[in-house]
Amino acid sequence: MGRSRQMSGDKRPEIEITIEDGEDAVPLSRPPSGATMKRQTTSAYPPPPAGADPSTPYGIEQVIDLLSALPTDQNAELVAVVVRKTLESANISIEAILEDAKNRESDFQQRIEMLTRAIEEMQEEIASRRKHVAELQKKRKEVAKARDLLAAAFQPTDKSDG
Repeated sequence: MGRSRQMSGDKRPEIEITIEDGEDAVPLSRPPSGATMKRQTTSAYPPPPAGADPSTPYGIEQVIDLLSALPTDQNAELVAVVVRKTLESANISIEAILEDAKNRESDFQQRIEMLTRAIEEMQEEIASRRKHVAELQKKRKEVAKARDLLAAAFQPTDKSDG
């Protein structure tokens, strides 16, 4: 890689020379006398999104976002190869992503089991309460029947019948 050099207080004109990185790079001859050389490189990868935390590791959630933007239904094998090569070229550990996926799956499984147990407990509670409601309805009917019989027995009789 070249360096940009300019002596302090140097009044020589600066000439910008762009050198492309890669296998097809051509060595340059010396810059014209009195000129300085400035190297400019470009990256094949876009910069991280504005506001992205560079210390945040690339995990399975980011892979899911990436895959959702790609046509995985057309040629899944090709997409997988492209994603793998892209991650490798960006020095992103595929093993770390797979470990993140394994941990996330385990977390989801634990949450599913916890919620399933809670649902089963709630269903048992619902069944118990339904049974209790049925018993209360039966007792209420018994009370209403007894009240009606008792009320009929103590009805004042009409003395004009007699």
